[in-house]
Amino acid sequence: MPPRVALIGSPVLDTLRLTDGTEFRSFGGILYSLAAMARHAGDRLALYPVFYIGEAERPALEALLRQWPGVHPDHIKTAEATHRNLLVYHPDGSRTEYFQARGRGLSLQDLLPVLEFEGFFVNYIHPSDLPREVFRSLSRGTTGWLYLDVHSLIRTPDDAGVYRARQLPGWQEVLSWVDLVQMNEEEARVLTGLELPPGPEGLAVLLQMILTLGPSVVTVTLGSQGALMAERLRRKNRAPVLRRPAQVVQARHTTGCGDVFGAVFFAEFLLTEDPYRALEAALRRAAEHAAGTFLPFPLGL
Repeated sequence: MPPRVALIGSPVLDTLRLTDGTEFRSFGGILYSLAAMARHAGDRLALYPVFYIGEAERPALEALLRQWPGVHPDHIKTAEATHRNLLVYHPDGSRTEYFQARGRGLSLQDLLPVLEFEGFFVNYIHPSDLPREVFRSLSRGTTGWLYLDVHSLIRTPDDAGVYRARQLPGWQEVLSWVDLVQMNEEEARVLTGLELPPGPEGLAVLLQMILTLGPSVVTVTLGSQGALMAERLRRKNRAPVLRRPAQVVQARHTTGCGDVFGAVFFAEFLLTEDPYRALEAALRRAAEHAAGTFLPFPLGL
C-alpha cells in the first residue's frame, strides 16, 4: 500500500486580473499542492485532501480531481462557501492579493479519520484554515511526517482586504510541532520579528535557529535565485546550510510555484526520506511550472 498523505488547507476560487485588465477565474490554494503532488508521484502515494468546498464549486472540483492519479476524495466535505481571492498583477511582475470571502476551516473531528496516515501536508490560505489548537492536536496525535508551508499562516487582510505579512506570535512553539518547514524569503524575514542580517547569510542564521526548535528540514525559497535548505537527517560532511540555484527557464508565470515546490519536496521526501533528492526535484518541478510545462494554468474552471 502506498504511503497515505493528508493535504490540509483550503481550495480557493481565484479571480486573476492581468495588467491589461483581462480577468479570469482559476482554482488555487491547496489544489495547486494536490495537483503537483499527484503529477509528480502518480500512484506511488495515496493522496487524501481534507477540506471543505462550497456547494456551487463542488461539481467542477470533482471533475478536476478525476484527472489526477492517486487522489481519494473521501474526506472532502461541502460547506456554504469557498475561499475567494482577487489577484491583481502589476507591470513589474509583482501582484497584490485581496481577500474576498472566507470558506470553512477544519476541526479536530474532521482530522480524526486521517491521524494514522504517514504524511501530513499543511498549506494555509487563511489562518482560520486550521486553528492553532487543532494544529497542535494534530501534531500530538500523529506519528506521520508533518510538513508546514508557512505562507498565509502569517498573512491577514488589512482594512482594504490586502493580505499583509506579520510576525507570528509564538512562532517557536508552532514550528516545534512540525518536521519540515517551508517559507519564502519575505515570510522568513517577517515570521520571527527579528532583525536578520541582509542576504543569504541572515537567512542561514534563521534556518539553523529553526532546526533547534524540532524540525528536521527547513527550506527558504528564493524565486528565480533557487532555495536554501538546512537539515539534521543526513548532514554529515555537508555544509550547515545548502544553497541550490533555480533552473534557468523562460518564465510564463509564477502563480503556484511555491505550492509546487513544497508539494514535490514533500512527495519526494516521503518516497526517499532524502532531503537532497527532494530539494532537487522540487526546484526542477517549480521551474517547469514557471515555464508552463508542468501544471495547467489556470487550474480548472
